[in-house]
Amino acid sequence: MEYLFDFPGAKQWWEYFDVCIVDAKKPLFFGEGTILRQVDMETGALKIGSHIGPFLKGQVYSGGSSEVFCKLFGVKGNDVLYVGDHIFGDILRSKKERGWRTFLVVPELSQELHVWTDKRSKCEKI
Repeated sequence: MEYLFDFPGAKQWWEYFDVCIVDAKKPLFFGEGTILRQVDMETGALKIGSHIGPFLKGQVYSGGSSEVFCKLFGVKGNDVLYVGDHIFGDILRSKKERGWRTFLVVPELSQELHVWTDKRSKCEKI
């Protein structure tokens, strides 16, 4: 996510979200899940023990499951905006199984946009 916010004056990537879950181990996240743990924001290491809630704003969590997430955060369906970079594992699965709103990150699009803007005049001539 850091490459999305690599510009002067940008906040840390996790500050744009109410809650962030990394290392979800999909497809387990949409099924039985894994242990939900809080990430130490200074070291990046996982804190010892299972996080049992509530979620704290500005914190990053690792693992868990979509069911536990919904229960701890008190949300359902389109209350959630799920951000992912894999069309099947993230976007289609979260929409189909939970009814979450989705946002697809396409890292390759940045390079394509640079090529388009750099070569635009040549493309228009063609």
